[in-house]
Amino acid sequence: MSKLIYNKITMIAPAQIANFGGLFDRAGKLCRRPPLGAYDAEGGPGNWMQIERLSGKKGLIELDILVRKCDADGFWDDPVTFSQLLDEINRHPEKDVVRLLTQATCQQIATLSERPIEDGFRITIIIHTPNGQTGLGLGGSASSAAIVIGIDALYGSPIADSSDGQRRLLRLAAEGERIAAGRIFFDNVAPLVVKGDLIYIPPSVGDSPNVLALNCPPNLHVVTITPDFAISTSHMTAVLKDKTVGWQVAESAGDHKMEVMRALMSQDLGLLLKHATNTIIEPIRGQHIKGYSTAKQVVQALNADNPESPRYALGISGSGPTMYVMTGSMEEANHAGYEIHKALNEREQVYSWWFCHSVNPNGAEVIGRESH
Repeated sequence: MSKLIYNKITMIAPAQIANFGGLFDRAGKLCRRPPLGAYDAEGGPGNWMQIERLSGKKGLIELDILVRKCDADGFWDDPVTFSQLLDEINRHPEKDVVRLLTQATCQQIATLSERPIEDGFRITIIIHTPNGQTGLGLGGSASSAAIVIGIDALYGSPIADSSDGQRRLLRLAAEGERIAAGRIFFDNVAPLVVKGDLIYIPPSVGDSPNVLALNCPPNLHVVTITPDFAISTSHMTAVLKDKTVGWQVAESAGDHKMEVMRALMSQDLGLLLKHATNTIIEPIRGQHIKGYSTAKQVVQALNADNPESPRYALGISGSGPTMYVMTGSMEEANHAGYEIHKALNEREQVYSWWFCHSVNPNGAEVIGRESH
């Protein structure tokens, strides 16, 4: 197998903002990169991974998962064993995304190379999550699904280099979402696989969609605000079940979506901020996120000088509780994050963390390779 050239690779997988710009289940944007090592104190939410090939130990997967949470100053604490998640995996091995995707990726590599893979793996994952929990609406399950890119890279990227390689990797990674969340959310996994600032998934039939990489307006900045509690994706999916809306609401929501797409195509930040809202999903889910109405009031106050041409737009990332605000500069993003953080603390007695993000088109990245 001529492409078997690495014994160890190191990679990072940033968190993602799903349902970006009000485009429910259609658009995802990467957050800033996570820390580059176990003791790098700066960076955004997401995963750091190291994958080591264990020659001749087919079927063996040694998995170690650690977690880092933020201190009061926004820096990452030292990693500790993520006992809660490891215990959950041991109780429910059918939900072990990393092992199942590692096996599936190896099978596909073996098929492409026409040789079986006889190796085992030692996999270390450090999860960076502000409060030390999963279920924050930042695509943690999708970050774990990035293991498919790492395993492929360990063997010289035969899947990525094959015809239709991007679609193959996307389909593999999306299977991790099915395992973790019960159904596929391409807006979570696509930004990790496809290079681009904003990844849009057009409506399609089946589990292998077309994916478009779009550029956001160059001066777009985003701040994510993560309250100190978690919400399950299954619960936030259930609250939408059997909900109906009037045709006027549906038509208005469609108008907003079309204007968001027009803003992206024309690189018009003002138009994007004016229409980046979901008038169907977010009003329902917002009722289940403590502090959402407070955050909405803060953003309305920030836009009070000119509400017809807003400088800030609020949304819910994924299923929440993480919220995000789009604006036109890093200073404005930081200001919005601080004001929402302060309001949540004072009015709701909810602590939160905020992270500012700009352009990140890199997806899940391999940042280190060792061949011996």
